[in-house]
Amino acid sequence: MDLTLAGLMALMLSLSPPERVTALSLASEQHETTPERSARYGAIASDILDVAEAHDVEPLFVGPRARERTALLLLATTFHESDGWHRSIDTGAKRGDGGASWCIAQIHLPGAHRTPEGWAGPDLIADRQRCLRAAVRVLRASLALCARRPRPDQLSAYVSGSCSVSVDVSRRRWRTFEELVRQVASLTRGG
Repeated sequence: MDLTLAGLMALMLSLSPPERVTALSLASEQHETTPERSARYGAIASDILDVAEAHDVEPLFVGPRARERTALLLLATTFHESDGWHRSIDTGAKRGDGGASWCIAQIHLPGAHRTPEGWAGPDLIADRQRCLRAAVRVLRASLALCARRPRPDQLSAYVSGSCSVSVDVSRRRWRTFEELVRQVASLTRGG
């Protein structure tokens, strides 16, 4: 994989600069300094690369850049799911879907449910790589379930559990992913 930790960090910073203030930031009591956020971004980028490169994780794509593209889809997904990798979501202080969705990938675990890997929500918070591994599984399921739909619509099941709901959200995520792919290709070409 040509994508480096520094390259992934640069992409993260372009999507969500550490000094970025969001509505969630303003409402959250979990403030962090710009250097603290930059360091956390570095840890997230490292975890994404580790999971995308893991030998026991099947890439979401085929071809010579399959693992790189898997890392970029994880990056785009977590960016959207966590309001730009917001700390309160990363630490589990804030969860979506009435508290049923966990970690920066917002893995949906209603009640006391666990992932097929056996992880509960707190496990996903305690080990971000578990969160990302679960995200790869859910992304793969969404891509397969929605395979008959246009590619930009295939993340709908990740978002809503249905291929026909949240299509606009799926398309936004896919556009982010495609933009990241273009940026990496531009960097690889040297321009």
